[in-house]
Amino acid sequence: MRWMLAGDWPVGQWCIPTGTVLTGVARGDGELVEPPTWNGITLPMPMPLNAIALDEDAALMMLKWFGQDLWYRLHFDWSLDRDAIMARALGRWRHGRPAQVSEWGRWPRVLLLHLPRRSAHQRKDDPCRR
Repeated sequence: MRWMLAGDWPVGQWCIPTGTVLTGVARGDGELVEPPTWNGITLPMPMPLNAIALDEDAALMMLKWFGQDLWYRLHFDWSLDRDAIMARALGRWRHGRPAQVSEWGRWPRVLLLHLPRRSAHQRKDDPCRR
């Protein structure tokens, strides 16, 4: 399990800086066996709300730590499918997310990234702007 801090995290007399990547050891079922350490200091769990889960196990652990009313504040790495992880945490799909739903859920985001921007000249002559 890996997390990256999106803000400073005060732990006792220390302050762990933004951008620090912390790694914990997990069992096969996803439970945390050994919490992350920083400079030899074992860190308290749960991680702060502004920690970014970098893998699926870390994301599931964050969902377990915090109630559903705080799920909207949790941060996941861009490569993770947030909807699938939340559904898995809720137990909606027992055997994994259907492939067609997963593919459909991903392509509109990619498409939006590749839309060409119109130049200032094109925007000025746009009939919709009048």
